[in-house]
Amino acid sequence: MSRLLWFVLLFSLITVDQTDGWRRRRRRRRCSRVNCAVTWGSWSSCPRSCGGGIKYRLGTVTRQPACGGSPCPALRQFLSCNSQSCPVDGGWSNWSGWNSCNMPCDTGSQQRSRSCTNPPPLYGGKSCSGTEREERSCNQHSCPVDGGWSNWGAWTTCSKPCESGTQVQRRTCSQPSPQYGGKQCPGEGRLERVCNTHSCPGNGLTKNSKRQNPPKPFSASLMLSIGLGLGFDLGRAGILFLSFSFRRKRMFFITWTRNGILMINRSLSFPFAS
Repeated sequence: MSRLLWFVLLFSLITVDQTDGWRRRRRRRRCSRVNCAVTWGSWSSCPRSCGGGIKYRLGTVTRQPACGGSPCPALRQFLSCNSQSCPVDGGWSNWSGWNSCNMPCDTGSQQRSRSCTNPPPLYGGKSCSGTEREERSCNQHSCPVDGGWSNWGAWTTCSKPCESGTQVQRRTCSQPSPQYGGKQCPGEGRLERVCNTHSCPGNGLTKNSKRQNPPKPFSASLMLSIGLGLGFDLGRAGILFLSFSFRRKRMFFITWTRNGILMINRSLSFPFAS
């Protein structure tokens, strides 16, 4: 009896298992494979106009997958946009130092410069605005002016009509005059020469005769005056001086009055041996 029960139970299990498998096979034969279907929206605008941005779009599932169909993707997609480089506007570098003045004096000029390299303009960027070079005046003081001689003037009149006089010729340091520390004119501004070397007329003595017969001491002097104070009372005269010119052989009467008046009465020629 127990064996019969075990046999019935085993048969029932095998029958149920076969029935379930048949049902599943039958169900499979009826199901067709369905993939997921998604409807996508429009792409968003790119957040950047250059230099690379990311835009996106959203999807909506319109059909679920079935019977082993393809599953639905992520419902947000991303895409790179505007990956081109952005324009770079140019920028000025620092100013350079001033260069040397082109003139040592009398107002020259000097320059300094800068370049549009900080940064340079790229990808259609704007160039630097303004000037790349500046100029200013320098060394505005006057240059030194060295003096220059004028032409020589005419010789002056001889200082003596005979027996060796002198003449002078001059020029001035005025063409131009030295200015602003310039040098004075080199050389002399005055020349001198001997003139009228001939003997004076009426002398009667040649140089040789003068050497042979040297003049006496009295005639050697141009004028030797001997004043003798006399105590004469000549009326209005107080003191009488007698003046002798041994050169010209003349005698002068010079009177100093009591009233302090100097009077020269007259001169007389008189002979005496010289």
